[in-house]
Order: sequence, then structure tokens, then C-alpha cells
Amino acid sequence: SNGTWYIYNLANNQISYFRFGLDGDIPVPADYDGDRKADIAVFRNGIWYMQKSTDGFAVVNFGLPGDKPIPSYYDDQDSKADIAVFRPSNRVWYTLKSIEGFSAMQFGLSTDKIIPTDYDGDWKTDFAVHRDGIWHIQRSNLGYASFQFGESDDIPTPNVFVR
Repeated sequence: SNGTWYIYNLANNQISYFRFGLDGDIPVPADYDGDRKADIAVFRNGIWYMQKSTDGFAVVNFGLPGDKPIPSYYDDQDSKADIAVFRPSNRVWYTLKSIEGFSAMQFGLSTDKIIPTDYDGDWKTDFAVHRDGIWHIQRSNLGYASFQFGESDDIPTPNVFVR
């Protein structure tokens, strides 16, 4: 909440910390430069601030205040995380793919729990939401699917695997 990042290094059991961002920023770490290392990044009122491990500091205007940032591998032709937001006001997912460019797709409701990840095994992130115990998934290769799993007040956790 104060912009301080704490990083635990498994190789040497050391903890380092530093400030990046401001109070109220939303942390959005991901591998934005494709070097297989998570980059430090924050989302603030539609602006992405990224400290990439190989490409240095970058600022990208993508989104609006109130959007929910959801970076992931939406095209994954280059192993770089893509910038994306979900806008509850119009229920649209906006993605800025590093290779395929901009896209927009309406999917879900403004009150849904957003849970994007690769559900069909093609290494591309799929749009997915959880509503009242039902998972709704728009898979990039296999199309739409829905299934009941859990209760309405559960906290859905998509699979998160290191590539």
C-alpha cells in the first residue's frame, strides 16, 4: 500500500526491498520483455509503469481510471506478457498484444470475478469470469464453455504456472 516491493531471492535466501509506484497503485508484475523474469510494474488510472529487467523503464497509456488491469499472455507468440484491462462499465476486455496489436471483446458482467488464464492448453490466455459458482470461459481455440464449480461466495483461483 505504500509502494514498497519486497523480493525474496531463492538462490541466496536474501530479501531485498525498494520503492516503485505510489500509494494506491495496483501491482501488475509480469514478464513484459520476454526474458523469463517477472518485471516490476504498477497500474495507475489507466497508465502502466514498468521497470523491465532488460528493456529498462517504460510508461504505457492503456486503460482508464476504474479499469481492472489483467496482464497475461494473450497472443504469446513472443513469450512477452501483454497489457490488458477489463472495463466494468461496458464489460469489455481491451488487450494490447505485443505482436497482434489492439483488440476488444465484450465478455462477462460488471460484477463478475475476472479470472483469465490458459484454459485450453494453447499457451494463450483465455477470457474467463466466475459468477455465482459458474465459470464462463471464452477459450482461444475451443470456443465458449461454462461449468459449475464452487459456490457464489468462493474466491476463484485460475491455474498459475511458471512457463
